[in-house]
Amino acid sequence: MNKEFNISVVSKGTFVDQGCEITAITIRLNPVAMNEWIFSSLLNDRMCYEKQEEWEAYKAEKETARAAWESKIYELLGIEKAEGCGLSITRNVSEIFTVVYMQVLKNYYFTFGSDPLYPYQNTYLIVKAKDRHEAIRKFRAKYKDRHENVYNACDCYPPESWEGSLNQKYYPEAPAEIIE
Repeated sequence: MNKEFNISVVSKGTFVDQGCEITAITIRLNPVAMNEWIFSSLLNDRMCYEKQEEWEAYKAEKETARAAWESKIYELLGIEKAEGCGLSITRNVSEIFTVVYMQVLKNYYFTFGSDPLYPYQNTYLIVKAKDRHEAIRKFRAKYKDRHENVYNACDCYPPESWEGSLNQKYYPEAPAEIIE
C-alpha cells in the first residue's frame, strides 16, 4: 500500500466566463490523503471544552492542519495561489473531491497600423489571457503569422503598459475585437 499523500485526477475541465478562466478538477484521494483530511476536520464542538481558549486553540490547530492539507493538494495539481484567484476544495462523496480554480484574465492589447495585410487597420484588439505568452498563442490561433515567428500585429501591450499610455489616447474607440 502507498504510504505517501497522493491523489488521482478523475476529470478536468476549463472554460472562460466573464473574463475569468475557471478550472474544475475532480480528484480521488488515496487513504493517506483521506486520513489527513479527516484529521484536519473539526470533530469536536464548543461543548467539549470547559474554556473558550481551549476551544479556540483546538479550532486553530484544525485550521492549520486543513491549510497544510489544501497546500498539498494544490502542489500535486500544480496550482499556485495568486492574487485575483479563487480556490475551493469541496468534498463530493467518500474520497472524491472537486477543486475549483478561478483566475481573472488580463487584457493584452494588440495594435495595428495602416498595413492592409494586418487583420485590422489603425485600431487594436484585446486578448484575455493569464500572461503574455498565452495572449500571443491565442492571437496566433486566430491570426496566423505573416512571417515565421512574427505575429501579425504591430505590438502587444500588457495592461500595465497600456493604461495611461499614448496608445490608449491614440486608440480612444472600443477595440475591434475581443478574443477570450
